[in-house]
Amino acid sequence: MNDNLQLSATQITRGFYKKICFEIQHPHDFYKFTYYIYLPIDKLKDRELAERLWIKAEPFGLEKMACNYLDNEFLRSLNFHCGITFYRKLYADNDTRIIEIGCDYNHYWDKEQGYNLNDVLSDVKSTIDDLYSKTEFEEN
Repeated sequence: MNDNLQLSATQITRGFYKKICFEIQHPHDFYKFTYYIYLPIDKLKDRELAERLWIKAEPFGLEKMACNYLDNEFLRSLNFHCGITFYRKLYADNDTRIIEIGCDYNHYWDKEQGYNLNDVLSDVKSTIDDLYSKTEFEEN
């Protein structure tokens, strides 16, 4: 029996910017921030783009399935701190398709710089501003 149980706490900050939900996670290590935006793709005016963003899962390894989001030009083009490093498909209660996309500051190899919540919040807003510059949403 291993009695060396170690736990770590993560601060989670959630909010909305321009009607896009976001989440920032900070596991109390000054450079290991992550953030995610929740994109309701069925609210996009460009229906073809919405379908391209709902990426089909394909076999990965022996018993796993994965969505190759890095092959998606639109997702790769979004202004994330270090580029997109996370993709997941979700459904809202009303069957609206949502993609959760995000990035991990630990992948950028700039950890010596150090970041705080305001820095990450600025990056979140930049990502969402970039999203709005590239596509339009239905009003409702």
